[in-house]
Amino acid sequence: MPQPIKVLLVDDKEDYCKSLSGPARHYNLQIAYRLDWETGFEYLQKNPSIEFVILDGKGKAEADQEVEHESFALKAIKDIQEYGNKQNKQIPF
Repeated sequence: MPQPIKVLLVDDKEDYCKSLSGPARHYNLQIAYRLDWETGFEYLQKNPSIEFVILDGKGKAEADQEVEHESFALKAIKDIQEYGNKQNKQIPF
């Protein structure tokens, strides 16, 4: 069996994230999830084998943030693009 495709999922709903992990294995996807962009971006930077990122449309930008917000996705997209450029690697989202 080929190596799994490593994916980062950033969504503030942990039950949803967990519910995707099992079925994803059937498609050779290995999902790591984080509940906010702050910890998600740290994980992305420490794990260069991540091939793409799935973002919630409305989420938490910081770990201590109480309420989700749509600006989360815009910040994440900007960070992913800048990080990808520095690594000379396109990271789909």
